[in-house]
Amino acid sequence: FIDLQPQFLKTYVSYQHFRSQGYIVRSGIYYGCTHVLYEHHPSQAHADNCVLAILQQGRSKASSRPSTVVEESGGLPFEDLQSLVRVAVNVKKELILLYVFCPDGSTGTA
Repeated sequence: FIDLQPQFLKTYVSYQHFRSQGYIVRSGIYYGCTHVLYEHHPSQAHADNCVLAILQQGRSKASSRPSTVVEESGGLPFEDLQSLVRVAVNVKKELILLYVFCPDGSTGTA
């Protein structure tokens, strides 16, 4: 399943984390992020936060610093991050960067 939906792990972990914090979680595709968070029902209030979930896989043996999928693919370009911040500010939302850590050898399956 993970091979067919590589974004599922980070999206699901992000969703569960914020649901456990009491937020109503909706898709953030309109804002270019993973989720938007509502403290109250979406018909009663606007979302206050945009979430960008970033999957980090394992640690390199030569370094204690986590190696990320984003870094391995060339990193999250500064222009992309700047664009997300600009969109979030223009729609009066805070941007939350959520790093989801996945250990080496873990496929995300039970």
